[in-house]
Amino acid sequence: HEEPRILTAEAVARELLGREVGNILRFDPIARLGHDPEGVHQLRVGSRRLRSELHIISPVIKSTSLNELTRELGWISNILGRLRDIDVLRKLLLSLRDDSLAGPSNSVLSELDHDRHRERSRVGDALDSRRYRRLIISLTGAVLDPPFRSAAAQPASDVFMPGLHDAWALLFETMDESGPSPTNEELHRLRILAKKSRYGTEIASSFLDTAADEIAAALASAQTVLGTLHDHVVAANYLVNVQSVHEEDSEWTTPRIAAAAMIDQMTESIERCRLQWREPLERARELVAALS
Repeated sequence: HEEPRILTAEAVARELLGREVGNILRFDPIARLGHDPEGVHQLRVGSRRLRSELHIISPVIKSTSLNELTRELGWISNILGRLRDIDVLRKLLLSLRDDSLAGPSNSVLSELDHDRHRERSRVGDALDSRRYRRLIISLTGAVLDPPFRSAAAQPASDVFMPGLHDAWALLFETMDESGPSPTNEELHRLRILAKKSRYGTEIASSFLDTAADEIAAALASAQTVLGTLHDHVVAANYLVNVQSVHEEDSEWTTPRIAAAAMIDQMTESIERCRLQWREPLERARELVAALS
């Protein structure tokens, strides 16, 4: 009988680079046009995801290329992130409009739109810059001629599983250290670690089959809850700041009342999320333990 083909680290890395760079190139023109916020969102997701995945496949990528790509992906994702955060906040506030007590006032939204216009200009300048063009050229080059180390010829599981186990261990250790009542900052840290662990687990799905899919699904569930919590914390803090800035402004009496009602709604949502995030992470831990 013919021996089963062993999947190499190079094969996994090539597929990853092609897929992720392809997504970045796909959403680049949409983000440039600026009409659909989803363009900026997906371009940011692609940049941040690839940056995280490059760390996971770092054993097979030459350090010079790795450092350059991760640095530049971090730069553009930070710029895109500021605009995306405003879009998320605006959408969240508008979702409360059905409640007559909590609908965002034109005053609150007008300030937010002013901030969005400023960040939209920054994004446009960044996407038109030489620095961004060099990044796209580097990403395309990495797909066509990946800067592999010799370790790329080794089995993918041998190369990538040690780093993945480290990512899982850090996530669960951080969860335990946060205790039964973690702060919002600690939960944000857990969200970031869950996301990175999920990316690594999805990479491993090519050689772990259904086990990786189940772990990734549990991590995605936790990430969703923690993401909702984070968005609502950011929104509540923004509204508190708006109230503070206009505390003595008589024309802001109605907007301040609306902001207070929205803060109450955000607080209720935050408390619900704080009851829901742990179960899917514990499920992921059980699934990881079952691999040993």
